[in-house]
Amino acid sequence: RQEPSMVHYDYLVLGAGTAGCLVASRLCSAGHSVALLERGAPRSEQDELYSRAYRLAFDSWNRLNLSKQITGMNNNLVGANGQPGRNVTFYDGANLGGSSAINSQQMVIPVNGTIEEWGIEGLDTDTAFDHFATIYDELKVIPYPSSLLPDYTQETKDAILASVDGIEFLDHPIHGSDREQLIISPTPITEGGERIDSCAAFLKPVIDSTCANTLNLIQSATVTKILVEDHQATGVEYVDSGDSHMQNKKYLYGDEVISCMGAFGSPKVLQLSGIGPRDLLDEHGIPIVVDLPVGMQTLARPSVGIIGFYTGVPLDSVQNVTDIFSVASITQFQEGRGGPLGKSNVPLMTLLGRKGYVDTGLAAPTEGHPFTGLPAQGSFCLLNSTAPGSIKIADANPFSTVEFDSNLLGNDKDFQDMVDCISRFRPVYQNFPPEFGMIELGPGATLSVAEWVSTTADTVYHVVGGNAVGKVVDSELRVMGVDKLRIIDVSVLPQLTAGGGPIASVYMLASYMSEKILGETATGKSKKGKKKKYKSKSKATMKSKKGKEKEGRKSVRSRSKDKGY
Repeated sequence: RQEPSMVHYDYLVLGAGTAGCLVASRLCSAGHSVALLERGAPRSEQDELYSRAYRLAFDSWNRLNLSKQITGMNNNLVGANGQPGRNVTFYDGANLGGSSAINSQQMVIPVNGTIEEWGIEGLDTDTAFDHFATIYDELKVIPYPSSLLPDYTQETKDAILASVDGIEFLDHPIHGSDREQLIISPTPITEGGERIDSCAAFLKPVIDSTCANTLNLIQSATVTKILVEDHQATGVEYVDSGDSHMQNKKYLYGDEVISCMGAFGSPKVLQLSGIGPRDLLDEHGIPIVVDLPVGMQTLARPSVGIIGFYTGVPLDSVQNVTDIFSVASITQFQEGRGGPLGKSNVPLMTLLGRKGYVDTGLAAPTEGHPFTGLPAQGSFCLLNSTAPGSIKIADANPFSTVEFDSNLLGNDKDFQDMVDCISRFRPVYQNFPPEFGMIELGPGATLSVAEWVSTTADTVYHVVGGNAVGKVVDSELRVMGVDKLRIIDVSVLPQLTAGGGPIASVYMLASYMSEKILGETATGKSKKGKKKKYKSKSKATMKSKKGKEKEGRKSVRSRSKDKGY
């Protein structure tokens, strides 16, 4: 961690997560002074292992230095008491790399034509493919290495194809297609099973080289509000993340403020800054700057699984907790040779076009889960939702957790879509080879599919829409009514990404908007302040990428043939 050696920058980037690391690296590499503020503290050696080892991705969610828990309220789901109303836990990345350092990193490009529906100026399917191609190269996206797949991946794949009509297995996914495809998840990962997150891919290569004099990374910095004067963002107020009583407030100023604080963080900081629904701000005594529906139209992706249990074959090595944490396993992983720690939790994805997708496999967290160390399998329907929820500050304290109405399966359409998906994939666990002795634990014989959905529905933690285009930000992602303030993260998406999770789209959006901002600066559309130089104390290695040529949709597909994207 380092203190800022100057107080005014060309750009203040809030949040060193999936989007923030990329945006900051692009801007500072072009010679602009950038302060990048991240609430998370530097990772410990153990946290680093949990973040880097793919097998421990699910475990990383519960590590306080890597993520934060947020409770989602759902009045329509049935609780343990049989009564309506059940809370579901969501996770929010809180370290360098953000959620890209703890999630499954399934890099799937959205269905063709859906990107145009986001309403972002100049961004269409073809333009997006240019940026996807660049991002895939920089992240080194590959299909999950075969040596690190769970032992029974082939049998699981065969069971899906034998059970679900209309699905075809493709070694190389057809990007952007609405065809129903069964694929091995394309992932930013090394051959040894080490995750490549946004910080590793974009920040580390430049921070001590290209950006040594232009980028200041400030960790353990909680932004308490954005400073606005005469409807123009001028800077930020922040405190050390351990200073919950805010006794030592600090200030930084910039020519433009860019929030990349994510699904929960960006709506929260806007509301704390007086940008949000008037009634909410009045309730908490926050002076209003602009009355906007910040946080009022969120969409969260629900998850429901079919669970199987096998007893006739040995325990899959990906589920053997004893082996995972053996000295030999840790040494093997740290030497870049894969092993149990590099194995995939959920390698198989069935892409269902605009409906969503299904993850198959189940390597539960290594502790504290009902299926830890047990021979369980699962297919999880992860569907796009249409029932809106909301994110609201609980009070005026920046350290308070937001109130989140996730409203999972909150209307008849979403509920029926989930029932249909579970019904469609349920035969998978009847089509394993007989020697597996596979039985279905859930839904099972005692509950209908509808009852199973209502009582077990959870989430895959994807949330969009808190700062949706056309409602909170304009088509260039500028906050309406406030100059020099943009949002570049998943919260601006007005709908869940079609065909897969949002991580690839967030990377693409960050790349596209960085290019757009640099173009504005070059043409004088966005006034740039005088650059000031300073020394960075952060440690990293040089790996500068220059002269990247754009490649369109055809090129991405040709690369998919070569590299398995």
